[in-house]
Amino acid sequence: MLRSRTGWFYLLVVTVITVLLFCVSKFVVDNYNFNYNTGEFKLYSLATALADAVLLLSVYWLLPHRHKGWLWAVALLLVLWSVMQVLYIPTYNDIMPWSSFTMVGNLSPLVFKSALGAFRAAHLVLLLPALLALAVWAVWLRRRLREERVSGRLRTAMFAGSLLLYAATRLGLLYYGSGPLLAHDGSLSQRLHSYSQLMGNQNRYFLKFGFVAYAGHAAVRGITAQRHLSDDERRQVEQFLAEQPQYTDNTLAATAAPPRNLLLIIVESLNAWVIDLEINGRPVTPTLNALCADTASLVSLRMKTQVKCGHSSDGHFMYNTGLLPLTDVSVAMDYGNRDYPALAKALAGYDCLEMVCDNLSMWNQLETYRSYGYDRIYTFADLEPVNEQYDYVLDRTLLRTAPNRLRQARQPFFAQMVTLNMHSPYNTLDIIKPDWVSQSTAFTPEVRNYLEATTLFDHELGLFLDQLKAEGLYDNTVIVIASDHTERVDDAPQGRPSLDREGNNCVLIALNTGHGGHIEGVTGQIDVFPTLLDLMGANAYAWKGLGHSLLRPAPRAAATGPDQVEGNATPAQAQRMKQAWNISRLMITKQYFGKTQQP
Repeated sequence: MLRSRTGWFYLLVVTVITVLLFCVSKFVVDNYNFNYNTGEFKLYSLATALADAVLLLSVYWLLPHRHKGWLWAVALLLVLWSVMQVLYIPTYNDIMPWSSFTMVGNLSPLVFKSALGAFRAAHLVLLLPALLALAVWAVWLRRRLREERVSGRLRTAMFAGSLLLYAATRLGLLYYGSGPLLAHDGSLSQRLHSYSQLMGNQNRYFLKFGFVAYAGHAAVRGITAQRHLSDDERRQVEQFLAEQPQYTDNTLAATAAPPRNLLLIIVESLNAWVIDLEINGRPVTPTLNALCADTASLVSLRMKTQVKCGHSSDGHFMYNTGLLPLTDVSVAMDYGNRDYPALAKALAGYDCLEMVCDNLSMWNQLETYRSYGYDRIYTFADLEPVNEQYDYVLDRTLLRTAPNRLRQARQPFFAQMVTLNMHSPYNTLDIIKPDWVSQSTAFTPEVRNYLEATTLFDHELGLFLDQLKAEGLYDNTVIVIASDHTERVDDAPQGRPSLDREGNNCVLIALNTGHGGHIEGVTGQIDVFPTLLDLMGANAYAWKGLGHSLLRPAPRAAATGPDQVEGNATPAQAQRMKQAWNISRLMITKQYFGKTQQP
């Protein structure tokens, strides 16, 4: 068989696809968990990639000889998929879900810049083997491939052999396991059972089971998913919610008469490690430093990021609804039109407005601002007329125009502001002009660019707070500053000025609450919602979310996914935190909440 052009062409494409899938797994490991970057796991990944390639190309032996060239369609589609993954993974820390390929409305210049900023010379390894193989095929194989005949018996044998090779390899790898990701313990039946279950994020599923199982599982899950809660699932949800704290007192509220306003400032990619960071003795974030040092501020700098595929929109979702996001799709894009319980709805009688730097199409904000209960939303289109005045730096424009909108709002108001300039990429500075940070030699260029955007935001935040004081809005407003998520900034951990290897600590600072001090233990983004209900005296609202108020006794821990808990929690508490992910998934995807009514 190897003497025929048909056999050589098959081996050529098998090699290309094996290299593609192996390289993607390597990029996933480099970004997802350096502990898996072992020789043992590389062999595991190589065997997985080869088995996937053989199965994907098994159809080759069923094609008529004149259509053999169509095998390139499979290879080129996988090249495209692989390139998109390595551009997506550095920003979103996960494999790009299949649903994201249809999110045309989410495309924007910022998205393209972020993706291109993630491109590295090492990513060319995804293109070069395919191009080289294509050249070999065009010069040596293409002309005679159509003329060559292969017996039906041999083609049937090769097809059956492909299926058997895949099955034998997968069963062998499943039984053997590899390293910290794929433990060797557990019976074969347990391993087979786990084969059909998502592992909490798509990275782990892809690394453990390979491309074919990952794609097949997603397809079957999408086709067979029930749209409504079964009786058993409803009992699970109701039992879990019944065991949540049921308090209704408002004894921890920030005191004020009349009721205080609430201002929630969600900051793009704000890492906790910037607080108190100095370069050549000069503070990077003097405003944030002063707020954290103020004994009247309520501060958490160990708030773990819990966002998933929805990234920024997941942060907004948790703060507004008290629900955890989905691990495989974006809640905002796929389930943005649900009638969620929300902070704006808990603050009955408040004038609720949202101010963002991007367009309504980004993360389906046309739907979500209604679902979260806001009365109106101001977007990039509203900022555009005054952008030139503020050098087109969106954070500056937002923070300098917001006081006027707040002054015009009916009090008490609840306003959410969302910044943008600290968004990736960090390989270059665009609108933001290089300043004193860029003149230093500290850290890597990517980190310096990130810090330039950070120090600009910090400066504008200081001016914004001063303006609120001048307008008479500061003292009667609870002001909360929170990260939408963290950002790794630089692929190399040694390039970041962080004591936290993964850099996954968010910032939470609450002003004018009557509760000062630093929360030393681990907290989660899901804890913000019940904390705000406490601060605003809104505990008459029955829904308290799936987290714990930071003002009340609770474990100082957070589940960063369905299978991992960080911080100090008893086994029972940790198990409940993990279970909350599944409860939230059931409530979101199976219509526990009805759909919002369009105006």
